[in-house]
Amino acid sequence: MKKLSRYIPSLIVSVIMVFAVLGLVGIIVADININSSRLKKKAEENSISAVIVSQLEKYYTQNYYTTRIPAEVYMDNISEDYIKGIVDSKIDSGFAALKGESSGEETDIMNPGLEAALESFYSDYADSIGYEKDEAYEKKLDSAKKNAYNIISSSCDIYKFDALKEHGVIGKLTKLYSKMTLLTVCAAVGTVLLMLILFLINIKEKKSVIYWFGTISAVSGVLGIIPCAYLLASGYFEQFTIKQPQIFTSYTTMFTGITEAFMAAMIAVTVAGAAFLIVYSVVSSRDKTVKPTDI
Repeated sequence: MKKLSRYIPSLIVSVIMVFAVLGLVGIIVADININSSRLKKKAEENSISAVIVSQLEKYYTQNYYTTRIPAEVYMDNISEDYIKGIVDSKIDSGFAALKGESSGEETDIMNPGLEAALESFYSDYADSIGYEKDEAYEKKLDSAKKNAYNIISSSCDIYKFDALKEHGVIGKLTKLYSKMTLLTVCAAVGTVLLMLILFLINIKEKKSVIYWFGTISAVSGVLGIIPCAYLLASGYFEQFTIKQPQIFTSYTTMFTGITEAFMAAMIAVTVAGAAFLIVYSVVSSRDKTVKPTDI
C-alpha cells in the first residue's frame, strides 16, 4: 500500500473487525450450545438422572433419623425415567421463561405411587400407636408429600432456573436471550459492512484486501484461542464450589462445552487467516509492486 490515506483507515477498520469477528463467533457458539435441546442431551449423556436418584437415596437415608420415614418409602417410587421427565421439564420451562413465552412453571412432577406409599406409611404408623386420623394427621401427611416434592423438584432443577427466577435474574436475562437472533443478524450484518468498507478503501489495490482479511482472521483467532486454552488447561471450571453433584456436573459440562466449541471455531478462523495470508503471499510474489506496509 503506497498511500498512508489507505493504510491508516484499513488498520482502524481491521481492529474493529477483529472484535466484530470475536463477537459474531461468540454469539453463534452461545446460540448453538445454550438451548433446551442441547442441555437436555447433555443431561442424558452425563447420566444426570442416575446421579439425582443416588443423591435422593442418600438424602432420605440420612434424613431417616429426623423423620423416621424409611428411604424405601420414597425410593421405591422414584425411578430414573421419572426423574428424567422432571429434569427435561425444568429445562424446557426455564428456557420458555427466558424467551418470555411463559412463566416457566413446573408442569409435571406428580407421583401417585409416592403419595400412596406415604399415605400407607402414615396410616400404618398411626394405627400402630393408636393415633386418631384427624385434621392434624392430614396436615402432617400433606406436609410430608409437599416436602417430598420440594426436595425432588429442587434436585431436578440442575440449572437452578427456579432460584434464578426467584432472585429476578431470569427477567434480566430474558431481555438478552429473547434477542439472540437479532443480535446474531446485527453482528453478521455489521461484520459484512466492515468487510465492504475495507474493500472500498482498498478498491485500487484489491490484492491488499486479502492481506487484511488474513491478518484480521489470524489475530481474531489467536485472541479467541488464548483464553480458551487457559480455561481448559487450568481446569478452571472444575474449581467451582457447587456441592450438589448433578448441578456441578451440569454447569461445568456446559461451560466446558461452550469453551471447547468457541476454541474450535477460533482455530478454524485462524486457519482461514493463515490461508488468506498464504494466498496473498503467492499473489504478491507475482507482483512486487503490491506491498501493504509500503507506506
